Amino acid sequence: MKKFLSIIALVLALSLLLCSCGKKADDKKDESDGTDKVTDSATKEPAEDKETEKPSENEDPKDTDSAPSEPEAPVMTEEYKKILTALAGAFPWSYDNVFLVPGHEEMSYIYVQYPEMDGIGYTLYDIDNNGTNELIIASMDTGFIADVYTMKDNKAVHLFAGHQRNHFEISESGMIKNFWQGAAAVAGYDYYTLTDGEMVLNKRITLDGYYAVENGHVATFEDVTGENCWFISDTMEYKDYVYVTNGLANSTVEEYDEKMGTALTLDLTPLSEITK
Repeated sequence: MKKFLSIIALVLALSLLLCSCGKKADDKKDESDGTDKVTDSATKEPAEDKETEKPSENEDPKDTDSAPSEPEAPVMTEEYKKILTALAGAFPWSYDNVFLVPGHEEMSYIYVQYPEMDGIGYTLYDIDNNGTNELIIASMDTGFIADVYTMKDNKAVHLFAGHQRNHFEISESGMIKNFWQGAAAVAGYDYYTLTDGEMVLNKRITLDGYYAVENGHVATFEDVTGENCWFISDTMEYKDYVYVTNGLANSTVEEYDEKMGTALTLDLTPLSEITK
């Protein structure tokens, strides 16, 4: 009997032990399932948002942007094309006609120095950055500017002509410099800006021996030198000329040259291209 009771007690103890182990295993499984769920929720990556997607640290943002489009080529107006066609049609250029280019008496006569049509080229460039391209006609080899036109009220307007004694320079800043020579004792530097299709004078620095004598700055014309007959003015009117020293005249030229900055490099197309 005692032996039988011992066996029953042993079976009960084993049953309790198995139940206890089973409960612990279930509790552990529940705990594990709960932990997994928290872990999954915490570590689950959000769906990709294309609008907030950022390049990686090693990725250059520039590489993700589309390549910038090429700037559109300037449009040749019919007015400009007529001028260039007339110039090409007058080749070979000579003084035989009343005007170098029939119908365009305003054009420079510098073209007679070019025995080949393609010694001359043209380009379109917005000098004053106002959205209107100017037509610049110049020498292919030296860049000497012969003629410049602008568009105003849908018409081509001639701005200036260069020749042996009238040299123009256009800067990247939009300023225009004109070095000119008149008679033996007359020369000067004029600085302009292009405004609303008009050449606006900023400053004139001029050597004028005749005016110096007439106004008593120099006794006689024989006394005129390159140092004693300089004038500065904001206009081209003689009444506005102010007599200055040679040193002040030179320093004013240097001041305006500095304002001009870098000269414009012309990307010219040979004139023969306009006839193709």
